[in-house]
Amino acid sequence: LGYGHLRIASQLSKELSDRGIDVFILSGSHDRAAHFDFGSAYFIDLPGLVRDPETLRFLSPDGFAPSKDQAWQAMRAEIIRDAMDEHQPDAIVTEMYPFFRADNFGTELNGMLHKAKHMDKDIKSYSLCRDILKASFTDYPEGSEEGALNILKEYYDGVIVRGDGDIVPLSSSFNGASDI
Repeated sequence: LGYGHLRIASQLSKELSDRGIDVFILSGSHDRAAHFDFGSAYFIDLPGLVRDPETLRFLSPDGFAPSKDQAWQAMRAEIIRDAMDEHQPDAIVTEMYPFFRADNFGTELNGMLHKAKHMDKDIKSYSLCRDILKASFTDYPEGSEEGALNILKEYYDGVIVRGDGDIVPLSSSFNGASDI
């Protein structure tokens, strides 16, 4: 996560933990996270990505595109499954997923959401996103917003939009907003 994403995660985490809610954070940005206050949240460090300085693309530590590095994906997915089993969350909040990074994180996040949906307890899942999203959803095989919308309908209980809908509604950059 970049600093902006970590700031949002830390604010949400601190607010929830200050209210007595047990929070755990999954992130591949442990070194950056040290700069933020996550309250009493338990931080689970995932193997992170690196940025190729020439192409600015994200790569696994072994230099592969994350979607092509099955060992990296499997390692992260196992850590997430173990965290789900150990912590038994009441709710899951993903930041900017499924709107972004389906190519890098879709396998592991969909696995987590699927597991949550089929656990013995009723785990609520929410997507936290900005009010203005990028114009094209090229991360999805469908090449459109349809991929994100399908994931939202299958796994999520709601979407939390950061912004003022009276100024810029989500529908201005996500045509499927009315279907959420």
